[in-house]
Amino acid sequence: MSERTKPFTTSEFFDTVLKELDIPNDLIDYASPLRYRGEDLPITEDEFSVTCRTEFGGNEGIYTTIHLEGRFRFEAEQEERQIGTFKSLRTDEEAMRQMAALGGSFVYKATNYVQNHSRDFIWGGYLMEGPSGWGYYTNTLERATERAKDGIEGVPYTITDMKTRKVIDTINGENRPARVRKEVEQYFKENLPQYRVMDVVQHPGKGNEYLYYVTGAPAKDEHHNPNGYAAWHYWNDSTKSLNSGHYCLDFNTTQSLLSDWKKEAAELSKGKAW
Repeated sequence: MSERTKPFTTSEFFDTVLKELDIPNDLIDYASPLRYRGEDLPITEDEFSVTCRTEFGGNEGIYTTIHLEGRFRFEAEQEERQIGTFKSLRTDEEAMRQMAALGGSFVYKATNYVQNHSRDFIWGGYLMEGPSGWGYYTNTLERATERAKDGIEGVPYTITDMKTRKVIDTINGENRPARVRKEVEQYFKENLPQYRVMDVVQHPGKGNEYLYYVTGAPAKDEHHNPNGYAAWHYWNDSTKSLNSGHYCLDFNTTQSLLSDWKKEAAELSKGKAW
């Protein structure tokens, strides 16, 4: 967790990036952060882009202005705010190019800084984090708790209030595989009574932790219904629904599909059938 005890302000962020810039000595008259109503705006959300504009001034010189666009205040609407200004007294073409390049360099370094220090810019919601350092950020405590319970059985997951930076709970992961299988079986009972669950395999790939491969066999008269098997490319654990079904399969075809999916899971994320 970051060691910061309070959010960046817009001027502090501008000054932090400014220190990283290499500015030609004869180019800049001044570089200054902007303050609104005499106060800096706190940056409490990281869902924003840093942008720049370079143009001639109304009376003299060339100006490059730096802006934040998006959501940089927790639970606020999308907005755009200018946070700083570079001014040059020069008006030649080379100065225009240098000022534009200066703005581009600021955008690059600022964006890179936010990406490498993302938690310094999040001061709301909750962070669920496992022992390996992997984390999941959400606006609600309920969602953070749900994700912690869906972790590996017996492994402790901490939940941190991102506003106070304090750990407010530690939850040991439940037996998620068993829970998912029970829910799939209940879904079959209510919506697909002609099938019984054979296999449930977690879908591989980052961002797909809530997807599962599923195969089903005929619930009755299995030996007299050789083409009564089915396979679904995924069960969505978020929406509790089956998708992309393959029907009227025989047992061997179903097992071949599942085998291919298991190989894919093993190669990409060492998935196991439950």
